[in-house]
Amino acid sequence: MKKFAVLGVVALLAGCGAEGDPLRPTAGLGIGIGPGGLKVRPNVGVTDGTARVGVGTGGVTAGASSGPVSVGTTL
Repeated sequence: MKKFAVLGVVALLAGCGAEGDPLRPTAGLGIGIGPGGLKVRPNVGVTDGTARVGVGTGGVTAGASSGPVSVGTTL
């Protein structure tokens, strides 16, 4: 629940009339293989080309990129 609250706050702040590139929705589907078998990890998020925020079965992710350098974390 806390993860959805963080995503909601970020979306609210992004929609407050800030100037810059519009947010684009993103979606992905990952497949992992481990001792428990195959796991499907869907995720959805938003990006403005530089920063990104997403939520999926692996948790909430946030990251930023500038040129060839990219930094990200999972909360």
